[in-house]
Amino acid sequence: MDYYAFGESLLDIIVSKNEQAQTVAGGSQLNVAANLAIAGHKTQLISYIGEDAPGNIIHNFAKKAGIGTDFLHKDAQHKTAIAFAVLNEEGQASYSFYKDYPKTLFEGVAFPEFNADTCFSFGSMAALENQWQPALEHLLLSAKSAGSLIFYDPNIRSKLKDKTAESRLLRNMQVASIIRGSDEDFFTIFETTDPVIIAEKAGLHATQLLLITQGAKDVIAYFKKEKTSYPIPSLKPVSTIGAGDAFNSGILSFAEVLRLTAKNMHLLVDEIIGVLVGVGISFAANVCKSTGNTISAEMADSLRTIRDDLS
Repeated sequence: MDYYAFGESLLDIIVSKNEQAQTVAGGSQLNVAANLAIAGHKTQLISYIGEDAPGNIIHNFAKKAGIGTDFLHKDAQHKTAIAFAVLNEEGQASYSFYKDYPKTLFEGVAFPEFNADTCFSFGSMAALENQWQPALEHLLLSAKSAGSLIFYDPNIRSKLKDKTAESRLLRNMQVASIIRGSDEDFFTIFETTDPVIIAEKAGLHATQLLLITQGAKDVIAYFKKEKTSYPIPSLKPVSTIGAGDAFNSGILSFAEVLRLTAKNMHLLVDEIIGVLVGVGISFAANVCKSTGNTISAEMADSLRTIRDDLS
């Protein structure tokens, strides 16, 4: 399976509770792409950075992680986005963002061709903001037409600005094979964390997999109008930055082992969903053990061993 991750790439400046600062390449889809590449998957990042020092850090990180950068566009006229994150006592982050994008991104840029053995992952504000829409609309149409597996993470912490943003969010959910969001995301969007109500309001069909993570509480899966809970092991995190992205990466990584595609989603059963969720939880727990945004090499080696045994 070939993986393509579409979204913002930012330089994260992370300030820990003892006020020590660390810079890390970040952005939800960059984190997803990095985790998948570290785990041994063929991955391309479709993103936008400036030709500046933060952009060079991101580009070098992507190359070192093994992420393909054929579609990582550099812009000499605009600056790389910055995220300033401050960690509290529980390792949870509060953010401030600094962005300098042109009105339209990726003008004149060639995009990848998808097929049924392709996975397209996208989410966060790049899935809603105006300047990203021409590119995203093209990619979603191409992925859907090719029968690619589509994964969407809303990753929203504040109310949607207008009806246009609401419409785009519903489009994103309806086109996806798998939707994973936090309870905070869905409460912000729909004012509920009940998957039955969320699926109804979003217009989801029965064979779309809806996953709701709740921090240290159970992961909720909703599929074929059935709700299932999966427990989270106890963990004291160093940092929760990148944990949701790591969870997504674990789901996507094991999707290749299962040969999961858009066309065979209907074959999923509770036991298989439980395995997917379990790998996602393992990835997230691993990331929570440090202030980095990605899984460790040891975690990747363990997963490769499991994949080899099952292949």
